[in-house]
Amino acid sequence: PDDTFSNPAGVAVFIIIYFFYIIGYTFASCVGNMEGNILTNDPKQRPTIGVWQVIYSYLSPMIVSMLITVILLPRFGTPYQLENGATDYSWTIEVFQWANLIVVGVSLVALILTCIGLTPYDKPENFEGIKKDAKPSFKEMFSLLKDNKELQRFIVAACSDKLAQTVGSQSVITTLMFSVLLGSMVGSSIISVVAMLPSIIFAIVGAKLAGKQGNRKVMINWTWVCIIWNVLFIIFIMVVPEKGASSMGIPLVIFFLLMLGNNAFKMVVSTATGAMRMDVVDYELYRSGHYLPATVSAVYSFIDKMISALAPMIATLVIGIVGYTGSRIPQASDELTIGIRIITAALFCGLPLLGWALTLVAMKKFSLTREKMEEVQASIDSQKKEIEQAENEEEKSQAK
Repeated sequence: PDDTFSNPAGVAVFIIIYFFYIIGYTFASCVGNMEGNILTNDPKQRPTIGVWQVIYSYLSPMIVSMLITVILLPRFGTPYQLENGATDYSWTIEVFQWANLIVVGVSLVALILTCIGLTPYDKPENFEGIKKDAKPSFKEMFSLLKDNKELQRFIVAACSDKLAQTVGSQSVITTLMFSVLLGSMVGSSIISVVAMLPSIIFAIVGAKLAGKQGNRKVMINWTWVCIIWNVLFIIFIMVVPEKGASSMGIPLVIFFLLMLGNNAFKMVVSTATGAMRMDVVDYELYRSGHYLPATVSAVYSFIDKMISALAPMIATLVIGIVGYTGSRIPQASDELTIGIRIITAALFCGLPLLGWALTLVAMKKFSLTREKMEEVQASIDSQKKEIEQAENEEEKSQAK
């Protein structure tokens, strides 16, 4: 095995590279999260923009995961025989090395496409507040974080949505779910990807609903759907026969339907979350006259990175309860115990349930309904016209 990063010098190199990655990722995320406000201020159109963000955030990891499990794992993994005679594969360092190359390559292409797409909109007039040439100060940014209650509630909802997306997708959890419990890492991964494709339709449905009903209402209603569905998923995890989805049968069909619904319903919530971030930016402009999309995006990016960093740590700590400590990681050949069932259910469904409960609490007093956002946009347009008219009159008087 490659021991490049097992010595102090290797660790130092990794930390330095990762440090620069975090800086670049933060700047790129801030810019990427601002484009919705720049492209449109129509509450009906914003969820449609969010559709593409949601599709990318769900579909790209799924495609990369399928490439890894269907192509890299059989080629570089360690083969072993299942009880039914089929062949599956265990993870090796070579699999992770090639997987990293794929992820970095895909990320580079996506970053280049982002730069090309944003270039036509990178103009000073797209970043102005109520008053032209107004520069945001640190005091105004701090006021946004301290006084904008809607931002604070959005942060709670965004945290929970990110948690629901991230924790269950950790490799140790998918190994417990797909290999140890269901019986086939490759087969279950293919099923989960196939289940993802039809669920993309729900991202479009979510955008349509959010445009008509408002982001708050859609988030509340579909969060309840996610909660109910994941309770059913927990029941399935606790009662499905060991290796029950390793071949065609009722358990495999049920698993496919549960994955399909889980992906679809979470997409609706994620679509509303993305559009809600744009609403919070405009609400701050309405509330204080300050246009601070970068600050809101920075806060969201910080949350995104924090949850992304916490997710593997949470997963690693929890699986330690059932004996996966030190260098021991879940493998498909491991014996299924009741403890593994409980841990899998808790991480794959339980933590998202906790996050969705927090979302419902945060949304209870969230005031940015569809009607409120129409009022906000009308007020912003009116204030801009009044100031523009006053500036024009001042210029005319100075000319005289």
